[in-house]
Amino acid sequence: MSGFDSNSIKSLPLIVALLAILTSKAVDDGGKVSVIGNWISVFGDTLQALGETQEFIEEREEERCKIQKEIEELKRKLEKLK
Repeated sequence: MSGFDSNSIKSLPLIVALLAILTSKAVDDGGKVSVIGNWISVFGDTLQALGETQEFIEEREEERCKIQKEIEELKRKLEKLK
């Protein structure tokens, strides 16, 4: 993947926690819980999107392998015809 690797994914909870702490200092006590909840929600959405992206990449890789096998088979058939 171009944007995220396993190391950057491991650091996401730390980033979310830091953002929640920094944001909560700018918000009154009543809004702190909702701000932290919103950051957790964003983190969950990010992980879901990353999972869907990985699934998409795996599906494309499977398709690429199938196409490569078909190309090899067509090359063999072409060689037989020569």
